[in-house]
Amino acid sequence: MAVDVEVRALVTKADELLKAASNRTDPDVAHAAAADNLESAAGLLVQVEDRELRDELVVLVGRRLDDLGVAQRTAELAEVAAAADQPRAIGLPQPSAATLAAPLRRGENDRLAPGQHRVRGLPVLHVGRVPDRSRDDLQLRITGKVRGRRHDLDWAAMSAYPEVTITTDIHCVTAWSRFDISWTGIRPRDLLEDLGVEPGATHALVYGANAYSANLDLATLYRDDVLLAWACDGEPLTPEHGAPLRLVVPSRYFWKSTKWVDTIQLLDRDVPGYWEARGYHNVGDPFLQERYG
Repeated sequence: MAVDVEVRALVTKADELLKAASNRTDPDVAHAAAADNLESAAGLLVQVEDRELRDELVVLVGRRLDDLGVAQRTAELAEVAAAADQPRAIGLPQPSAATLAAPLRRGENDRLAPGQHRVRGLPVLHVGRVPDRSRDDLQLRITGKVRGRRHDLDWAAMSAYPEVTITTDIHCVTAWSRFDISWTGIRPRDLLEDLGVEPGATHALVYGANAYSANLDLATLYRDDVLLAWACDGEPLTPEHGAPLRLVVPSRYFWKSTKWVDTIQLLDRDVPGYWEARGYHNVGDPFLQERYG
């Protein structure tokens, strides 16, 4: 049996179990059995060689687990599946059936988004390989609805803008959150206002390496706590964390914080980015648990 057919069969079996759960004496048993099938399906995702098919199946399985109230666990597997083309492991554990069947962990306080758990480190998740870039290689292109249509900035031009350090919390769609992490860089708002944004611009696509992109409305991109960052916790960014330049958007799940930023395209409409086009939520507010579209 082809892997994708097997994944779909396991999802169908989970659907049947969930439909029958209300007629059982103990519905939790059916829910746990459905979670077992979905975990098995998720475990097969890394064997799907076709990237577009794999992404489709990731969303299919993820939405079913979302129905079970454990979307934050599935998101781990989504990132594992996305990283299947990478030669290095990303260090996330495979969840057990018992974990998948567990209820969401609600906010421990006002800072922890629902369904999240705190970590002390900074897990490494991304699409594709880590590029070998230094500050000497930095070229940031601003294009689209900006005065002059296109601007290319190197490290010297970028560092001429006011340097800002913020301390904030971040929330990843894979269910981890880190509190009190500091970032140093410049505000996109300062850069864009200086270059001149044309009337009618409402959104941006922020591109990085490996054909990755994330969409944001300009109101979010202009927030005080949004940075184009080159340092984290007082140290220069390392390559796996986005050096030489990454976006940091604390008010959104961290997939919106594009690594290895090389282009900001200003648009007069909303265009989905890499994960948004593959079924993830268009906005991605962690406090509303906007994981899937």
